[in-house]
Amino acid sequence: MLRRRWLLGILAAAFALAPPFATAGAPQAQKVAITGTEFRFTPNRITLRRGVRTQLTVRNAGKIPHEFMLYTPPMAGMQMRENMEAYAQENTYFQGIGPVAVTFTGRGSVEMMTLIRVELKPGQSAVIEFTPRKAGTFEVGCHIQGHYEAEMKGSLVVR
Repeated sequence: MLRRRWLLGILAAAFALAPPFATAGAPQAQKVAITGTEFRFTPNRITLRRGVRTQLTVRNAGKIPHEFMLYTPPMAGMQMRENMEAYAQENTYFQGIGPVAVTFTGRGSVEMMTLIRVELKPGQSAVIEFTPRKAGTFEVGCHIQGHYEAEMKGSLVVR
């Protein structure tokens, strides 16, 4: 009888200390579709949850090439027009957050540690998979000459 109580006590403690099943209560992947056209992103404001796996599907529905870049927004008053692409490369959101996978329509997936830009031909799509680690408000932009100036930009908020 003492052995049985001891064994039941050990089993109860083991269940109490065991981590919960991965599927029980685990957040679903965030899936967001973004469409680029001449000269806008729709939606132009996206909100994500920090720490939750994300799939951003970016589609170029325009008639000319576009690109998708995500970076820390420039400080107010910065004159960045000519150097915006260099700024975006140095301040990409994807730096230091872990692996990022990009899958283009009809092609395989590419995994990298830092993503700078996704270039899309007309009709092409890409899925960007990552886990947001940095909270805040970040800028989305297309920096092909004249596109950003024509307001092809938006924001991504991570909470």
